[in-house]
Amino acid sequence: MFENKLNKDFDIIISIISSKKERLKRLRKSKNMKKSLFNKIIKSQTSNVERIKKSDIVVQNNKGMREYKTKIKNILDKITE
Repeated sequence: MFENKLNKDFDIIISIISSKKERLKRLRKSKNMKKSLFNKIIKSQTSNVERIKKSDIVVQNNKGMREYKTKIKNILDKITE
C-alpha cells in the first residue's frame, strides 16, 4: 500500500508489524522460503519504521496467533464504536 502511495485513499491505516527475524521464521515454515529471496522481498517493501510513521494504528505481531487475534478484535471494537 505505501509502496504504491495508496494510503491516501483510506481513512484509517492499520499496519501489522513483525520483526524481520519473525517474518523469515514464518515464511521458512509456511513456504520454505530461502533467506536470499526473503531479503530481496524485504528490500522492495516499506520499512517498519516508515510504516509506523505513516500508520494511525500499529499492531506488533511477534507472538502467537491467539494474542494477534485479541489485539485485532480490540482494535476493531475501538474503531467501530
